Amino acid sequence: MTAEQDRVFRVMFVCTGNICRSPMAEEILRVMFDNAEVDNVLVSSSGVGAVVGHPASEYAQVAVKTCGGLLSEHRGQQLTKELIEEQDVILALSSGHYHSILRIAPESESKTYLFKAFPEHGDTGESIFDPIGSSQSVYNEVYLEIYSELQRMFPELESMAQDKLAGSQ
Repeated sequence: MTAEQDRVFRVMFVCTGNICRSPMAEEILRVMFDNAEVDNVLVSSSGVGAVVGHPASEYAQVAVKTCGGLLSEHRGQQLTKELIEEQDVILALSSGHYHSILRIAPESESKTYLFKAFPEHGDTGESIFDPIGSSQSVYNEVYLEIYSELQRMFPELESMAQDKLAGSQ
């Protein structure tokens, strides 16, 4: 890891196709860190079976506008060992995603969490429903669930970011 990477707190969300759930979570958290004026945080997302290069679902793009987010530039990317290694925190949106991350990089267990179980480790807990193929109202419900969970976990993520950034100066 370079000195520059040491000065950045990195969070990645992982789902299946990287066009619905994880991009929504990514954008919501990015807006939350921006609103809290926490600098040097990089939020990203990827998929275990990503639709590489594909834009975020139109319904996901509409849903994140609620928090002032934009997904118009998002493009799906595949989860890789390299992406896993770069992260400080990885949030899996289902237990299947959690296990996929650990199959690729078993050494990442200490920084990998099931989204709704954070900050507890392990694969026990609820998944975020995959809205692919559903209506805008279902996407809005999923957005609200992700938003609510991120509000719950934001103080812990913010503290982790500040601790890392303070330690790298």
